[in-house]
Amino acid sequence: MSNLEARLESAKARLEKANQRLAEEKERLRSAKKVVKTYESKIKRRERTQQEKERIRRLILLGSNLENIIGGEIDLDKWNEYINQYQGALKHLRKKLER
Repeated sequence: MSNLEARLESAKARLEKANQRLAEEKERLRSAKKVVKTYESKIKRRERTQQEKERIRRLILLGSNLENIIGGEIDLDKWNEYINQYQGALKHLRKKLER
């Protein structure tokens, strides 16, 4: 085997090793991306759960305050009819309270 052929074989071997390292690195990168995506999903799920808990808490406080003001339990069907009559005024009130 000539010197040139030996160098060619050596270069092929180095290229093969480099390709193998590249493939391994790509696999590690894919794996790391999966881990990051999993953590992002968990964080988003926790945030949604926390937001839901806060909303439920607000709704309970709102209902409790309303029942205290009215002086007892509310018939929800009648309440919905009543509240729908004042929908526009309530939206205006909401905007006013947000300022």
